[in-house]
Amino acid sequence: ALGRVETTVDVQPLLREAAAILDATGLIVWVWHPLEQELKPLLVHGYPDYVAARLPRVKRDDDNLTAAAFRSERTLAATETVHASAALALPLLTPGSCAGVLTLELARGSDGPGGVRAVATFFAAMLAQLVGGVPAPQTE
Repeated sequence: ALGRVETTVDVQPLLREAAAILDATGLIVWVWHPLEQELKPLLVHGYPDYVAARLPRVKRDDDNLTAAAFRSERTLAATETVHASAALALPLLTPGSCAGVLTLELARGSDGPGGVRAVATFFAAMLAQLVGGVPAPQTE
């Protein structure tokens, strides 16, 4: 179904299914906005509306997993701790740039990031085709 999506609006219903497959309790698709020089949440699943409405913008140089995945154009993981769930941040790579980041908050007690990394990478690649096209800034 994801391969037949024409716009990001059509993706929203598929996020619940993707979250179930990935054992994710939360999923956010962040898209790079070059004019504002920040990542903004485009699609959100698994969080209450009031949380989604308060998600902060992410600057390229912020000190967090999302910004680091965007800068490095690499998938990054955080393991589960007593205070936080495991997480994955996957860059949305297009031929010329990184268009954004897919972040996943994994269910507590799940197999962790390694168990879903391959499927999440495939999902991120499909999403990149939908949200791509806006070049990210070049690193020096």
